[in-house]
Amino acid sequence: MKNTFQLIAVIVMTVMLTSCSFLGKNRINESDDSTWKWSGTLTQDVAATHKSTGRTVLKASFLTLTGKLSSAMVEGGVQQAMKYCNLQAYPLTDSLSKTYHVSIKRLAAKTRNPANAMGPFEKEIFDTYDRLNAQKESIMDQVVLTKDNYLEYYAPIILTNQCLSCHGNPDSDIKAEDLALINSLYPADMATGFKPGDLRGMWRIRFMPARQK
Repeated sequence: MKNTFQLIAVIVMTVMLTSCSFLGKNRINESDDSTWKWSGTLTQDVAATHKSTGRTVLKASFLTLTGKLSSAMVEGGVQQAMKYCNLQAYPLTDSLSKTYHVSIKRLAAKTRNPANAMGPFEKEIFDTYDRLNAQKESIMDQVVLTKDNYLEYYAPIILTNQCLSCHGNPDSDIKAEDLALINSLYPADMATGFKPGDLRGMWRIRFMPARQK
C-alpha cells in the first residue's frame, strides 16, 4: 500500500512540473449541497475503498494529461505547457470527474490561481501536513468525513526539482519570459519561492454518495 501511494505521489509531482491550474476550480457543480452530503459513517472499509478510488483518480488524471503536456513541453517548453493548462485541460478533468462521480480540486496556501484557496477545514489539514513535512516525517493521503458531511480524499503535493522552473526562486530558477507569462496569466500569483521538498499544496477529491450518482 505504501509503495502504491509513493507511485501516485511521483505521478502527481510529475504533473505539477507544468504548473497547471487545471484543477483550480470545481468544474463539477457543488452548489446543490444535498447531492454531495454523505449520510453514512466513516468506517475502515469506507475509508479504504475511497482511498483506493482517490489514488485511481489521481493516476487517471496523470494518464489523461501527461501525453498532451509532454507534447506541449516539446513544442514550446514551459510557456506552451502553461498555455495548454490554462486553456485546454478543463474538458479532460471534467470527464474524469463525471466518470468517477467526484469533484477534483487542487488546494494551496500560496496560490497561483485564487480558486485554489483553502477553507478553514482544508487549512487545518494542510497545516498538519506542513508541520509533519517540516519535521521530516511521513505525510500520507487520507479520507475524512467533514463536520458538514462531505466525504473527501486528501493527498499532499511535494515540490520536486523539476517544479522549480515554475515555482522556484524568480531571480534564479524561473526564466524571465516564463515569469512574465505567469504574471500575465495569474496576476495575483503567490506560488514562487519554493524549494525542493516543500509542501506545495494538496489534492482534494470529494465523493458523491453512491445512491445519488
